[in-house]
Amino acid sequence: MYGSPPKQAGFTLIELMISMLLSLILLSGIVEIFGSSRDNYRIQDAITNRNRDARASLEFMSREFRNIALISDATDTPDNITFYADNDSVDVGMVTEATTNTMTDSNKSWAFDEWAETTVIITSGTGKGEVNTVTSNSEEQLILASNWGVTPDETSVYHIDVESRAFNYDSGTNTLKYTKGETVDQVFAENIESLTFVTDAAPPDTGKITIQLTVRTTTADPGDGLFKDLTLKSQVMLRN
Repeated sequence: MYGSPPKQAGFTLIELMISMLLSLILLSGIVEIFGSSRDNYRIQDAITNRNRDARASLEFMSREFRNIALISDATDTPDNITFYADNDSVDVGMVTEATTNTMTDSNKSWAFDEWAETTVIITSGTGKGEVNTVTSNSEEQLILASNWGVTPDETSVYHIDVESRAFNYDSGTNTLKYTKGETVDQVFAENIESLTFVTDAAPPDTGKITIQLTVRTTTADPGDGLFKDLTLKSQVMLRN
C-alpha cells in the first residue's frame, strides 16, 4: 500500500505578522533615507544656486563701477549708490575755455550737434561734480541747457555722453534693484540679506568702492530650519 503524502510545513499567523512587521520597519528606514537624501539634494542645489547668483551680482556691480565717471552726491546711505557711467560713445577732454553756459575744447572737431541731448560732467579740476545737458554744439563748443554752478576752467576734465545709474537695496522685498537711464528700479537679484557700499572718501572724491553683499538660499535647511547665508566682498578701483 502507498503511504499518506507527507505534510507540507507553512507559516503560522504569528510568523507572518512578524515578517510583515520587519518589512514595515525596513521600508520605513528606506523611506527615511530617501527623504533625507532628497532634502540634502535640495539644500545643496539651493546653496549652488545661491553661490552662482551672489557671484554674478557682485561681478555685474563691479563691472558697472569700472565705467564710473563720477559718483553722485546723492549717495547718502550705505545700501544705495548713484553714479554717472560712460557710454560706449563717450568723449573725454580738457576744457580750454568756459562761460556760464558754454564749454569749449579747442582740440576737438566735433560734428554739428553731435552731442545734442547728451549729458556732460566735470570729473576733476575746477567744477568737479558739475552736471549739465548739451542742447547743441559746434566743432569746439558745447551750448548747455543751464548755467554752471561753478564755471570750469583749464584745469577741468570733462566727459560727454554719460548716463545716470544706480544700485539700490530694497530690504522690504530682499531684492537688489538697478537703474539705468529711464529704466528705473529693475530687479536683477533676489534673496539679498544685506548690501553695503563703502567709498574711501566722500563723493565725488573717491578712488575705490568696496562692495559687501550677503545672499541667502531660496529655501531653508530642513535639518535646522535656517536659511544659509553667503557673504562676498569686492573692491573696485576707479579710474579718477
